[in-house]
Formats: sequence, C-alpha cells, structure tokens
Amino acid sequence: MGLLPAGYRFSQGSLATSERCQRRFYLRYLRRLSWPAAADAAGLAKEQGSVRGRLFHHLVHQHVLGLRVDEQVAANGDPVLAEWWANYLKNPPRGVPAGKAFPELELWVPLGPWRLTARFDRVVAGEDGRLCIVDWKTGRGEPAAYLDTWQTLVYCFVLCEAGSLITGGASPTPAQVSLCYWPAAFPDQVQWYQYDQASHARAREKLLGAVEVLAGLASREAFAQTAEIQHCLSCEYRSYCARGAGVGAGWEEEEEEDWGLEPGLEP
Repeated sequence: MGLLPAGYRFSQGSLATSERCQRRFYLRYLRRLSWPAAADAAGLAKEQGSVRGRLFHHLVHQHVLGLRVDEQVAANGDPVLAEWWANYLKNPPRGVPAGKAFPELELWVPLGPWRLTARFDRVVAGEDGRLCIVDWKTGRGEPAAYLDTWQTLVYCFVLCEAGSLITGGASPTPAQVSLCYWPAAFPDQVQWYQYDQASHARAREKLLGAVEVLAGLASREAFAQTAEIQHCLSCEYRSYCARGAGVGAGWEEEEEEDWGLEPGLEP
C-alpha cells in the first residue's frame, strides 16, 4: 500500500518535481520538511526572486480590480520589479479574447481516487465561447521552454474538465481552450498554446500514469533519488540525501500555484 491517501491533491509543481526527483517530491510534498541548510548569499538571492514574483502577481491582481498600484511599485524601490511593471503596462498580452476575466482562480478535478488542482493567474471566458488562460511568468526560464511543461498540460486539462463551472453551461471542448504565457522580462516573447482533443487524451494518459507510479511507492526508500547529480547541486533538500550541505542556488522555484500549499502527510 502506498503513502498517498485517497483525495491527495496533486499540482503541476508537485508532478514536475516527482519527474525530476521522486525523493524530493517525498521530502517536500509528503513530509513537508523544512529546508535544513543555512541561508547563504545564493539562497537569499533565490528567496528575493520568489518574493519579487509574488509581489508582481499581487500587483497585477490589484490592477485588474481597478486599484492604483504605481505608488506601491515606486515605493518598493526594486528596479527589476519596476521594469516588469513598465513592461506589463506597455505591452500586455495580445490576442486574449474579449470576455469576463476570472483572476486568481483555483479549480480542481478528480484524477482517479486523487485530485488535480490548478491555480490560474487569470482565466478569460471569451464572448465567442473560448476559454483563455493567462499566466504571468517571472522565473528565469527561457520563454520558449514554457510550453513543453507539466504546467501547460495540467492547466489545460483542468480547465477543459472543469470549465463548465465558469461558463455555467456545457463543458468546453479542448479546442476552445488556449494558454498564454507572458514573460515579465521578455514581454515581446509571449508564448501561446492551443489545446485540442488529441492533447487532452494524451494529457489524461500521462497524468494517470504519473500518479499511479507515485501511489505505488510504500516507503521513503522507494522514492528514488535522481541519478542526475547536477540536480542535487541546486536542491535545498540535498543534505537529507547526503549530497551536499549548502542551500541550492539553481533549482527553479516552484510555480506560483504552489506558494500556498495545503498540509501534507504527517512525518
């Protein structure tokens, strides 16, 4: 019997982590252990980047609600945040359908005996029946790399399965779902993804396959450590695995939806 209880909530962040290193998934998402390494300059810089990203998302949300945020940006004194905000005002996502916007929306759908959740920055229900996801990217990744990710798969799958909660009518077809990644540092490199029926079938198969593998793991040791040692150099949990002691500086931060994690299993 595995360690995942019925109803366990998966996210794109946890699935991406499990694919890279099952042991890190266990330590972070099941045991919820704190980072054991003391903060150093690299770790502090990483945390500063995460704080900046959260603040940018918060500012966009306030702006959508009609609140004035320019004074907050100026008072913050962060030149990177100021640049992102200027990019947002001058070059917002283009091609998003006209319709009702749902900012900071969270939806979940059943996935076998478990749940799959997605926390969207914004979903727009177009007047033409389309559903468009808009996601603000503040990480360090190259914009072109955003499309082939667990985030793209999970977001489109969840919205297609649960879209009727937004529209109040029939579930959207996969072809009515699209996703727009807007990179704060590269606003001229917006990435679009158009979902379709074949993508939806592949997504369901991949998601069920991934969670069933994890559900079959019954002990800490069963959650395999990554064989790619370079990943450990940037992992905050590496001292638990005797693969280093300092705070990892290069591991990409968890996606925005994982900033508010629900409690996991007890140690």
